[in-house]
Amino acid sequence: MTNGSHGISVSGVNTSYTQRVWANAVFASNAVSGGQQSQNISETFAQATQFLNAPSLPIAGLDVTPIINMLNIPGINLSLFDSYSDFDVDFDGLWRDGSRAGAYMNNTPIWALQLILRPTVETDVISPDTQIFLKNNSISLYPCPAQNYVQIEGLLADYQLRILDINGAVHQTISSSGTLTSIDVQSLPPGIFFISILNNGNNSLHMVKMIKGN
Repeated sequence: MTNGSHGISVSGVNTSYTQRVWANAVFASNAVSGGQQSQNISETFAQATQFLNAPSLPIAGLDVTPIINMLNIPGINLSLFDSYSDFDVDFDGLWRDGSRAGAYMNNTPIWALQLILRPTVETDVISPDTQIFLKNNSISLYPCPAQNYVQIEGLLADYQLRILDINGAVHQTISSSGTLTSIDVQSLPPGIFFISILNNGNNSLHMVKMIKGN
């Protein structure tokens, strides 16, 4: 993270959960505050050029991958995060072993950075009475990848489904009834999509990842 003023700040959180701030590379005047901190590399924004390849250029030439060996750390135990998808890959999708701070393992960027303005996707907080029904192990989606149809099990009646692409654009809106819903996805191009589950108040309760095959 590079910023002229504030970096990472953890405050006002639920103290029942450990707020880990580990293995970040932050270059800002107020780099890191709060949380359980471990093996972060924090310096001022002006010092970022000593650690990153080209952190001050316009976005077309911006390169925030690390200079060789400059963000190496003793290493963190990534297995603590294995309940999360992509816990062991970096921002370029490369495997990471916890031995380098920051977002990138490689010293050269794979994907060029670009600025994209995306539509807003509903992210309302799940309420206690619906969370019981919509936690991860109560929703199943098959087949994956999908070719023609997707079956979703575990939904309650009177819910609405929206299929969104990775840019947040809505491709389909479907009304659900009962505990089994079939969705026709033949018109969708191959790629990654998300199925947003909404209640009658139009609040997003859960997101399910869907892969559309060729």
